Amino acid sequence: MNRNSTRAALMYLATARPVSTVAVWAAVSLLGLVSLSQLDVELMPTIPAREVSVRVDLPGLPADEIERMVTVPVEDALAPISGVEEIRSRSRLGRSEVVARFSWSASALRAISEVRERVDAVSAVLPHGSSRPLILSYSPSRRPLMMLSLTSGETGTQRLPSRVARQIVIPALRRTPGVGAVEAVGAVEQRVFIEADPARMRALSLTIREVAEAVGMAVQTVPLGSFEIGSVEHPVRLGAAVDSVESLRALPIARGDALIRLGEVAHIELRDDDALEFFLEGTKPAIGIVVYHDPVVPAPRAARAIHRTVRSLNRELGPPLTLTVVHDHSLPVSEALHSVVIALVLGIGAATLVIGFLFRNHRTIMVIVSSIPASVLLSAIPMRFLGMTLNSMSLTGIAIGIGLIVDSAIVVTTELTRAPVREAASVAQITSNLAPALFGSATTTVLVFIPILAIPGLVGILFSQLALSVVFLVAGSLLNALTLTPALWLLISTGNPARPPSLRCVEDRLRPALHRWLASPRTSVAWYLCAVVAAVALFVTIPREVFASRPYRLFAIDLVLPTGTSLAATRLAAETMSEAILLAEPDAVVVAEGGWDERRTTSPAPHHETPNRATITVQLPAAVPEGDARVARLAETGTTLRSARVSVRPIRAPIEEMLGGTGGRLRALVRGGTGDEALVRAHQAVAALAELDPPVTAIVARAERESVLSLDLDGAALAHARLSTRAVTGWLSHQIAGMEAGTVTISSIEYPVTVRAPRAALERPEAITRLSIAAGTEYVPLETVVSARHEWVPTELVRHNRSSVVPMEVVLPDGFRRDRTVRTTLAAHHATVPSDTRTTAAHAELQNILLLVMGITALMLAAQFGSMRMAVLLLMMLPLSFAGSVLALVIIGGSINVGSVLGMLVLMGTAMNNVILLLDAYGDRSSAEIINGTVNRILPLSATVLTTTATLVPIAANPAAGDTRQSAVVVAAGLVVGVVAVVRIFPVWCRTRSPR
Repeated sequence: MNRNSTRAALMYLATARPVSTVAVWAAVSLLGLVSLSQLDVELMPTIPAREVSVRVDLPGLPADEIERMVTVPVEDALAPISGVEEIRSRSRLGRSEVVARFSWSASALRAISEVRERVDAVSAVLPHGSSRPLILSYSPSRRPLMMLSLTSGETGTQRLPSRVARQIVIPALRRTPGVGAVEAVGAVEQRVFIEADPARMRALSLTIREVAEAVGMAVQTVPLGSFEIGSVEHPVRLGAAVDSVESLRALPIARGDALIRLGEVAHIELRDDDALEFFLEGTKPAIGIVVYHDPVVPAPRAARAIHRTVRSLNRELGPPLTLTVVHDHSLPVSEALHSVVIALVLGIGAATLVIGFLFRNHRTIMVIVSSIPASVLLSAIPMRFLGMTLNSMSLTGIAIGIGLIVDSAIVVTTELTRAPVREAASVAQITSNLAPALFGSATTTVLVFIPILAIPGLVGILFSQLALSVVFLVAGSLLNALTLTPALWLLISTGNPARPPSLRCVEDRLRPALHRWLASPRTSVAWYLCAVVAAVALFVTIPREVFASRPYRLFAIDLVLPTGTSLAATRLAAETMSEAILLAEPDAVVVAEGGWDERRTTSPAPHHETPNRATITVQLPAAVPEGDARVARLAETGTTLRSARVSVRPIRAPIEEMLGGTGGRLRALVRGGTGDEALVRAHQAVAALAELDPPVTAIVARAERESVLSLDLDGAALAHARLSTRAVTGWLSHQIAGMEAGTVTISSIEYPVTVRAPRAALERPEAITRLSIAAGTEYVPLETVVSARHEWVPTELVRHNRSSVVPMEVVLPDGFRRDRTVRTTLAAHHATVPSDTRTTAAHAELQNILLLVMGITALMLAAQFGSMRMAVLLLMMLPLSFAGSVLALVIIGGSINVGSVLGMLVLMGTAMNNVILLLDAYGDRSSAEIINGTVNRILPLSATVLTTTATLVPIAANPAAGDTRQSAVVVAAGLVVGVVAVVRIFPVWCRTRSPR
């Protein structure tokens, strides 16, 4: 049995019993429907963690000492780890933070494990008093799911909302399905302060440590063991002796033979702790509650559960407290998925209308349209098996693949409408004859997307699900065209429908035109060359970027006040600016936050972690471009604040910021041998950018310096006073920072207890030297063993790949986004842009995909047709389709980005399908065969192009779709222009150039 008879026998199995074939497909569709309902829903595919942060605190140590004693040793420990491609660090007063970025090929679990081992080894050489290193991993897809605000209708203290947030709201949210972590921002914490009287303490020879130890013993519950009564064991514990401030004052402290009360030597007060951060909703103080997402539960489902919890809490709390949702970051997920689903539905409807217009027979329309749900449901089965999700990538692949789904079904149905017989054997033979061409076109499309699965890095992770979706759809559509379509044709078709008048008109005009074109091949060559040259000329003018520009609703305004500004003054400035923003945009949602509570470990430190910085988040009623006048008005609201630096930036997705930078901004790093040298170069770069035409604004970040009181010990004086360095260090630490003494329960509420010196005694930094320190039985003035001096040190020191750098932010005018002028100026002053490296790598990956796909396609075509010359001839039709895509990008102001390159990949597969179908109809490639084949194939070609274009129009018409929109525009325009050019040029080239 030869190959043709084998194919015919397989096709006969599907057509001999059409009812059984339809029943099998119905069962498969039902299984696919169940699989589809079990797919999770999310905005983007899950991105694995590839950044590990190591945080070490050493209170009181300035930034330069932190860098030398903590940051550099930690960097040296992390550098040898396999897979580390970037190390960046920040050193500031009392804190070091080192972040290691790993390559995409590195295992996240193994990387974190190696970091822990290295950090444990280096902990032994860190300075005494350093905190235990805190190791956290961050993923680009990790971000807060929701921001809530708890406000009180009563003015004054924030004690009530803070207590309610800690005791009621946060526990309720943590119990909500889909919630991973919850943090409070701006909450006021009450604390019991025990401020020791220096004179009384000296008279009684008491120290802060002794007082703290006595209080700690009194406020804790002490286990005393257990005893047995019969066969039952009874544990025994000694309860705390303190349950109020009055009982603390009456707490006895033994001093030799005397017994004194704590209230006699210290002032004890329950009051608000020192504020570390603030949160404003509009201009009103509030408690911000940040809710993080548990990846196990889809974001939209978790958001719905949180909204239910918020409604329940509002009913429980009642006035004057109100819990509101300020920002719901799941809305972009829902809106993006909703828009893709709407485009999918509209595309299916448009495809149905196009098929109805071309075939004018409702039974034929049912045969073709049935391939859409059947193929989609069939593709859901492997998607569920592989653990894929319904995200913007996979849904975009389905939306793009709708036109490809009906391609094979249209070809089979068109050939069946021309057949004069309706027997199962005849239908099987016709389908068998079409199988090689259908298999070749499907294989071409599959081979276009298979290389994406092998591409490493973020591009491969993001678009692997899109590629798999298209592959599954194309494979399902091929199986559908060879089995379900002929079976349905036998069951519901009543005969060969008449060709529509419009098609007859096209065929009548096309036949003489083909005769003329075949008679003048040089004209076709001239048309081809003109199209290619024009496409290349336009292509070089199109800008390059990773992600397409899109409008934004969320904007962040970074407010920076002079160094040394208190948190209260920063809060007042943020409140003033928020009021101005609400006057300019009354419908906007405005929240402001500043400061940073270092006890928060769920998220990395934000831009506003120092007291002189704040971030104001503005949510506009509608999305606007980054250069819109409304965004400029937001920046102008800060002009009333003197000595303030204000910058506005859109809040982008973490993936966009990681690959595409920050749109109209460049974050550059200026290198130098020392920090001072790098700072000089940074200011020189600022001046050079300001001289460009038009001037470019650049801001040198973290260039401030602060005053630090340095205390120098006199070794000889210490020996004379019989004091040790450790004793002086501990005593100074207790005087300045105080000492924790456990917690005390008052009215069923736990409050931390701190013992410290009175703040009035330390109203000036130099006042510390006027105190006296115990040396045995005597007291020695501290100034006899310590000398004080002021030093100006950097507020923060930044390093990148183990060398000192100075960060600077460059605001690019629109005219500079398409050339290298700014980057050349930066490079001349030893400044680099880290995002450029990642962008270049992403572009290189995309280019590799295109080259790999073209090579594989050429080899596949050569194997299919037995001639490399024919493969080259087929590939030479691609520039005609690309010419249409390039023209469309120029018209809409698009760019060469991930979306447009992906569209070109889809276009390659679809355009090659059209050429392969034409070549399959040419027989011996004589003039008569070429003309008849082209006329006979014009219906499936037109149907495929019009159906795919109609499917993509809803996506292409949505400006907010970003990269997906550009993919749709590239495919639609390339198909329309390509099919016209292929019908015009390919028959001529096939007649004159192809081997026979």
